[in-house]
Amino acid sequence: ITLKSAGLQPPSTQPLHSAAEAAKESFNESDSQAEADIWMPEEGSEVDKNMMINGWLEKTPQQRSFLIIKPQEFEQLYPQGEIFPDKNGQWQIKGTYPTRGYYYETFVVVTHNPNSAKQMEKSRAHPLRTLPEETEIVSDIIVVERSLETTAPIEPIEPEIEVYEEESEPEIEEESEPEIEEEIEPEIEEEIKPEIEEESEPEIEEETDDKNVHAVAKITFPEAGTAVEKRVMITGILENSTPEQRRFLIIKSQTFGKKLYPQGEIFPDESGQWTVKGIYYSPGYNYETFVVITNNPESAKQLENQRSRAYGLKTLPEETEIISDIIVVKRQ
Repeated sequence: ITLKSAGLQPPSTQPLHSAAEAAKESFNESDSQAEADIWMPEEGSEVDKNMMINGWLEKTPQQRSFLIIKPQEFEQLYPQGEIFPDKNGQWQIKGTYPTRGYYYETFVVVTHNPNSAKQMEKSRAHPLRTLPEETEIVSDIIVVERSLETTAPIEPIEPEIEVYEEESEPEIEEESEPEIEEEIEPEIEEEIKPEIEEESEPEIEEETDDKNVHAVAKITFPEAGTAVEKRVMITGILENSTPEQRRFLIIKSQTFGKKLYPQGEIFPDESGQWTVKGIYYSPGYNYETFVVITNNPESAKQLENQRSRAYGLKTLPEETEIISDIIVVKRQ
């Protein structure tokens, strides 16, 4: 079975790693007893040319397992070597991502066909165009980017602070009044403050409505500090949101570049309750989970884009605001 016959299209015409996912879903169930996870590298992270890739694998003694790296720009599959898990199912193997700035898919395959296993053993230097016969993808397809730097940078991205800075800018206006404070401040406070409150308060309220300040979300599951599975149905409550506002669930990695991964749009029911599927990729790592809201159509497009979901965002889009507490959980 080839990747193309299984539904694989060139990466430029499909969402990230959907091609390999389509191939995975369309394979026969001949190797259904096998299952694998890739723990390192993490989805969406930047990698060096050579790195140790590790994970977990469960398979039968008759099956042989191999790690595959595939550039997204080309229909070429590079077997990295055979996987030999220990008694706990854990494994580690060296992977090579040759070209800087390129995106690569990384996944695990198994086969019980001896000829297919031999083909993957001999193909590390010369890539395959398709997977050999009776070879099945048994892990999620992890998409990473080869770093442009010598070492993969971990950037101190703080998207929340950027948003809060925008909100705190009005405080600068207070710093512009020291000259008035020396001589006139007492009189101005008594005479002008009431006028400002009476005239400008309604206007401020209208502006803050536009900025989503009154929309509030609460995540009811999972609870902060709990251990979670890879895939979790995340639930919560949304209040005071208008139809014009778009709401999205975000999962943020606390390591590997601190990327933000939009999980999907939130559509609350009449009582304000909502459910969105969330993915926490790598065991042992902490993840932040929170809700954002925006009135900006372009920002909403960026948050619902499949590319953003696969690669993550470095910062929140423009006019996008966090409206829930930030829940930190650990992938067990």
